[in-house]
Amino acid sequence: MKQADRTYPGIAAALPAIRWDSSDPVRLVNLAHAYHYLLHPDDRDLLQLVYLPIDHENLLSLLFDQKRFLAGGNFNEDELARIARGDTSPYPYWASFLHAFQHARWSFAEADRLLHTDYLAWLIQGPSPLLSAWARLSVQLRLSTWSQEDLPSWVHPDREQLTSLVGEEWPPLPEELNRTLRDTDLWAREQAIDRWLWDHLEQTIQFDPFSIDALVSYALRIFIASRWSAFQVTPGEQRLQHLITTITSN
Repeated sequence: MKQADRTYPGIAAALPAIRWDSSDPVRLVNLAHAYHYLLHPDDRDLLQLVYLPIDHENLLSLLFDQKRFLAGGNFNEDELARIARGDTSPYPYWASFLHAFQHARWSFAEADRLLHTDYLAWLIQGPSPLLSAWARLSVQLRLSTWSQEDLPSWVHPDREQLTSLVGEEWPPLPEELNRTLRDTDLWAREQAIDRWLWDHLEQTIQFDPFSIDALVSYALRIFIASRWSAFQVTPGEQRLQHLITTITSN
C-alpha cells in the first residue's frame, strides 16, 4: 500500500486539540513510540524524524558527560551509547558529526548548533516534502534574524551552509513579520517565528486529516505548544533570559 493510501483515523481521533499559546500544560509525547504498533514501519520512521532534536540533546549530554536525559526521544540511553561508540549510525549526518567530534574541541553549544544545522540541511534535502518545506521555512525565518548582533555568532546555525542549500530566492514575508524579525527583542522574535511556523502547518498545507502528514504536522505543532506552555508556567521572559544568560556565559 502506498503512503498516500495509508490512513490513521483512530490515532487522529485520539489526539487532543492543541493551541500554540495554550496556558495549560502541554505534554510532549513521542507519537512514533506511543502508536508504534499501529503505524506502518515507513510512516513510523518518518514520524520519528520530528523528535530527533530531543535525541540530539541526549546524545550531546552523553558525549559531554552530563547527567541529563530528556524524555520523548527515539533512543534510550543504551542505544545512544552504542551510537556514540560508532557501533551503529541511524542517520548519515549523525555519522559525519560523530566522526568530526572525535577530532574537535567544541563546546556543548557549538556542537549543538552544528548538529542542528546538519539536521535542518538533511531535512531540506529529503526524505519528506512536508518536513523539507517546514525546514526551508524555518531557515528562511532564522536567516531573517541572524543579522542581529545580540547573541554570539556560534549560537546560530551556519548561515552560509544553509543559504547554499536553500538558495537566495525566497517568497517575500509580510512586512509586519519582517519588522518583528528585525526587532532586538529576542522574545518577540521567537514568538513570531513559532507563530508563523504554526500557521503554516495549520493553514497552508493541504493533506488528508488522517494521513501520516497530518500526524507529522501535529507532532511539529505539539513541539511549539509544549515549549510555550512551559513558559506560561514560569514567567517566560525570566526563563528565556536565564537561558540566554547561561548560553552566553559558557
